[in-house]
Amino acid sequence: WYIWARAWFETGLVSQTGAWCLSVVDSENKFIAGMAIEKSERARNKALVLFLMGDGAGGSRVVKSIEFSPTLWVKDNPYSLEGKDQNRNMFDLRKQGDKVTYFWYGGYHSFFESRIKDKQASKVQFFVGQYKGGNSTINQLVTHHYLNDFSFYKLNVPFWRDVPNRYPTGAELFIDATGEVNPEEKGRLYVNNLLAPDDEILGTDYFKVPPGKTKVQLLVSSFAEVESARAEIEEAWI
Repeated sequence: WYIWARAWFETGLVSQTGAWCLSVVDSENKFIAGMAIEKSERARNKALVLFLMGDGAGGSRVVKSIEFSPTLWVKDNPYSLEGKDQNRNMFDLRKQGDKVTYFWYGGYHSFFESRIKDKQASKVQFFVGQYKGGNSTINQLVTHHYLNDFSFYKLNVPFWRDVPNRYPTGAELFIDATGEVNPEEKGRLYVNNLLAPDDEILGTDYFKVPPGKTKVQLLVSSFAEVESARAEIEEAWI
């Protein structure tokens, strides 16, 4: 299965605390995998992103934790107002057999657990809450901690050939030829605004569009067809 979502986790005051947790469970409500964001400190504006993995028996463990500052600036926090406004507050989570891949700030982190290899997702649970001793007032609860968008896809569905679709319906591909997203990494491929290094072919040199008319041929599988295509070209002056 595959999850794509947008998050917003941002404090209004340093002393605020709170947490959210996204969990995928099986038909017996046993945890498979998930992700959490927690802020328990009142003296520092620091929070943790936690990548969670199940043990096949209902328990879970943290396979990786990342500390960040939940400010409104995207340089500190991709799940901020600025990140949201710049369309950079998305993340994804993918399970393929015993492998679970998590996303954080342009990079992917994969971990393996043989005990969840054959576990099937039944439900997705999302928790938002406060720590014991705190309350939901403006002064104490994290100002923004929720999901803006959420999509869940089941991979490896039974067809003539059991091959997962590379891109789900409505997926958007973007080649950052000019370094708009990251000036230091021009020519990178993004899928739904997430860097997609596995989809890049080493040595690819993307074509440029000269003045006048340019014909581009789109090649698809024999069972598919292209209903329409659109190209956006921005004129640049140097």
